[in-house]
Amino acid sequence: MISRQRMKIDSWGQGTLLLSMLIVALVGSETGGLLGWILLFLWQMTSALLLYKQFAYQQRKLFLWVGLASIPVALFGEVFLLYFLIGFSLWYFYNTVLDTIKVLKRPRSFWDLG
Repeated sequence: MISRQRMKIDSWGQGTLLLSMLIVALVGSETGGLLGWILLFLWQMTSALLLYKQFAYQQRKLFLWVGLASIPVALFGEVFLLYFLIGFSLWYFYNTVLDTIKVLKRPRSFWDLG
């Protein structure tokens, strides 16, 4: 069972990185923005891999496959890669927030009461 703490950390970490990317986008730094989106993408891919392997959470398998599809997209250039990363990151963040809400609404088990 996925813990509340794990999902909270994942949501807050992604939200913080996403907010920092929006601030960088407003400042106008292109290389910093791309680097930030890549860092957010790496966070999300690591999260998807851990959720898939540790908790056998099958819905994250799709994100791993789509994330691997970014390797050929990177060959088309920075613009295509940036659009892919923005779309993937927002899609993954949305699903993480939905999963976090589900986990927080779930009744707590005896082991979580400590």
